[in-house]
Parts: sequence; C-alpha cells; structure tokens
Amino acid sequence: MKSDLLRQFRNLLKEENVRLNKKFLIFFFFLFLSSIIWLLNALDKNYITEINYPVSYYNFPANLVQTIDLPDKLTIRVDASGYFLLKQKVGNALYPLQINISKYLPDDYYNKLSIFSIKTSLFRDAIDNQLADQVKIIDINPELINLLFSKKTSKILKITPNISYGLKRQYIKKNIVVSPSKIIVS
Repeated sequence: MKSDLLRQFRNLLKEENVRLNKKFLIFFFFLFLSSIIWLLNALDKNYITEINYPVSYYNFPANLVQTIDLPDKLTIRVDASGYFLLKQKVGNALYPLQINISKYLPDDYYNKLSIFSIKTSLFRDAIDNQLADQVKIIDINPELINLLFSKKTSKILKITPNISYGLKRQYIKKNIVVSPSKIIVS
C-alpha cells in the first residue's frame, strides 16, 4: 500500500508531467493577465446607468403633518466611467441629500393645505457636487416630490382599562392604578 502511493507520487514528478503542468500554469497565467487587461479596458469606457441616491427630509412645519409618503431615494440616470460605477457598486456610499421642506413651501401654503410639488431638478447642483467630476447627470426620477399636509390636532385621552379579575380567599382586593392616567394623542 505504501509502495503504491509512493509510486504514484513519483509518477507525478516525472519530467513529462512536470512539463505538462508548466504549460498549464503558463496558459492560466496569461489567461488571467489577458482577463485583467480586458477588464481595465472595459472599465475605461463610459456607460449610462441608474444610481439610487438616498434622500432625507427635515424642518417640517410644526403645526402640520405630512400625509403622503415621501420617496426615500431618487433614481438618477448618469453617464459615467466604468471605474466610477464599479466604485459605486462595490461600496462607496453616497451621503443622503438633505431637503429642507420649509424652504420650498410657499407662504400661502399654510393657509390652503393643498398638494404642493417640488421639482427634483432643483437638487441637481447639490447632487452634482457630491458625485465625481467625470459623472454627467442625465435625468432624475421622480421629477416631482409631492407634499400634502394636514393640520395637526391634539387631544387628551383618559386611560380606562377594561380588566376583570378575581382573587382567591386569602388575597386582599385593592384598586388598580394605571400609569399614566392620561395621554396626549396627536
């Protein structure tokens, strides 16, 4: 048994097999090298693709409540080099675009309370500043961010639990205390 294993190992190290293994190693080395060169050449070209750009909103009017869900991402169609797109896909996170809602609301909006729209093209410069210089923004979707507010109202509600319970003979029955006894609902 030991001699069979030793014989097989010696056969692998014969001069003919080593030459064959060298040829395979040389072939795979140049295949790998040509693949790397092809990848670098492909990444050097420009491509048109879509990037999801995060958005966050702040400074909502104090006496109003937003009733329509706002988009948390803008889909931006860009023309960029493959290097930038690869870096973007692999893990270069974008900082969210900060949108000050009160800045874009007209003064008479607080009285009307109707649907108001903000054009996303207004944010093109802010997005362009964060992206690399070689990136060209083609389009931003959605084109409009719709805002619909309702007046905020508050009411104080007393909490009254609906509990029924029974005790065994030796236990003393005491009043149940609810904490907090009142809450404010907006």
